[in-house]
Amino acid sequence: MVASVSKTNRSEGVFSLSVILQGLFASYQATAPQKYFKFSVLGGIDSLQLSHDESSGNLALLIMSASPDEPNTMLTSTIKYSATAYMKFDPDGHLRIYDGNMIDGVDLLTDMSACDYPTACGNYGLCLNGQCSCPAGFARANTTNDQGNYNCWQMSPTTCENPKSHSLLPLEDVYYFNYVDPEAAVLKGTDMKSCKDACLKNCSCNAALFQYYFNDSHGNCFLPSPVLTLTGDDLDYCLQNATTMASNKKRGRAGQYCHIAAITTIRTKVKKDLLRNICGVYVFSDRCFTFSSLYIATVTLATVILSGKLFN
Repeated sequence: MVASVSKTNRSEGVFSLSVILQGLFASYQATAPQKYFKFSVLGGIDSLQLSHDESSGNLALLIMSASPDEPNTMLTSTIKYSATAYMKFDPDGHLRIYDGNMIDGVDLLTDMSACDYPTACGNYGLCLNGQCSCPAGFARANTTNDQGNYNCWQMSPTTCENPKSHSLLPLEDVYYFNYVDPEAAVLKGTDMKSCKDACLKNCSCNAALFQYYFNDSHGNCFLPSPVLTLTGDDLDYCLQNATTMASNKKRGRAGQYCHIAAITTIRTKVKKDLLRNICGVYVFSDRCFTFSSLYIATVTLATVILSGKLFN
């Protein structure tokens, strides 16, 4: 199932919902699809059924197991609905239930927050508690995407003409929705440096996302294209939902906020102006130096000056 572009444009949009033997999955369609929801079913799926309880008015999506040894599961909405209520996969990637003249609908995927959706804050947007902002080096665009959300644009866009002038801007404790799909990782069982190097070697790579559990020398490296909404790690959210981790494990989100560390680095241009006007001296703007090399050069120069040899 593919959602439409918008409520007024019925053409195929960027979100898809698929039911396969292994479970229910929702993805953002790109060159390499990026999953943002995964509901795995032990024993496989036999069929889906939208069920309405006339006594309570509750509506549930029953997921029938293909294995007699595994119980059926369900996604339930506890709001009272009439028998004419229906389910719709909306242009923003939300699976909602509508009833009568209901305009907004009610989310059926209740364990997902607003920030868990790929276009919640547009490209490169940083989402925290439902609020959007742009990372350092980015600014909010004046136009919105098809879902009505603002993208973030790079103030100093990178090109493939001079890749040596590029660097990676670190963003710590940031979650990316595609982490629900470990198979999407470009490098598995790798370290942080290898992940960053893989991005810098590819001029079309705009962000490297490194996800690890306990040791930053062993994790998964994601190089998504495009780079969609990033989610800030909210400690309050983690504490409030600590008791729900076990129930969410089947959906593939357990521990993503509380037990998984992640480092996101975004490609940007080196600020060349910072290398100029040091004591009136201009340095070569196309060449960058490491901190250690600058430190050694500075200490060496200070030693020469103090010895008086510079003026002999």
